[in-house]
Amino acid sequence: MFCAGLAVAAPAVSEYPARPIRLIVPFPAGGNPDAVARTPAASVAVVHREIVRALQLPKIREYILAGGYEPVGNSPAEFRRFIDTELKRFTDIARSVKISTE
Repeated sequence: MFCAGLAVAAPAVSEYPARPIRLIVPFPAGGNPDAVARTPAASVAVVHREIVRALQLPKIREYILAGGYEPVGNSPAEFRRFIDTELKRFTDIARSVKISTE
């Protein structure tokens, strides 16, 4: 899996809905989940487009492949489905060998 950290500018206040939106993030402020929860979808789309573009550059593809990774560049929705599938698969494996969390 290839991850990239990029800074994006916050949109103008006028782009936000007129009514309050409540989003509960069950993690402390300042971490990755907090940053993801606060990132507007339009910004995610821009970052995604640029990452897909970068993954098509031969030097970047070669670098990622040389590290033993597979550059995919699928959509955020496809990545969500992949994560959901893998989570279910590993949950089933853990249950079958009786691994539990404490």
